[in-house]
Amino acid sequence: MAGPGDEHYTRSCLAAYLRWCTEHDSEPCTIPLTAEDEEGRLLDPLLSGPRRPDGIYGIYDPCGRQVLASAARCGSRVPDDLLVVCASEDPAYAVAEPPLSTVSLAPKDTVALAVSALVDLIERPQHRPEPVIVPARLQIRASSTRMPVQG
Repeated sequence: MAGPGDEHYTRSCLAAYLRWCTEHDSEPCTIPLTAEDEEGRLLDPLLSGPRRPDGIYGIYDPCGRQVLASAARCGSRVPDDLLVVCASEDPAYAVAEPPLSTVSLAPKDTVALAVSALVDLIERPQHRPEPVIVPARLQIRASSTRMPVQG
């Protein structure tokens, strides 16, 4: 589940997903995220159709709530029928029903490093900073495992 935007993050996530699908001979399936669709109704045809997915990853915070709402309407049990993970910093996902697995993209660290790199480029235009990798953190909760989660 991806955003409607054409910014680098969405493009990169979709490109990585499409590459993975090609490498694994898997048919891609993407659903757009729209802020107006708070109840995730765009997902309903997918989750009630004949080719229901067994998992959904949403690249933005609202995706998790939208997937859970659609799954409930369509009779998909999370995690029994559908595994769900989304990128989010929202602590409310820890107490959702079921608790939703999230990927933290460490926005505070990422922003600080990006601003520092930008300032460095402005002050030293000929200098090219080394790429920096900010590790993401997967918080595994009940929505993405069919086995009991410890802790």
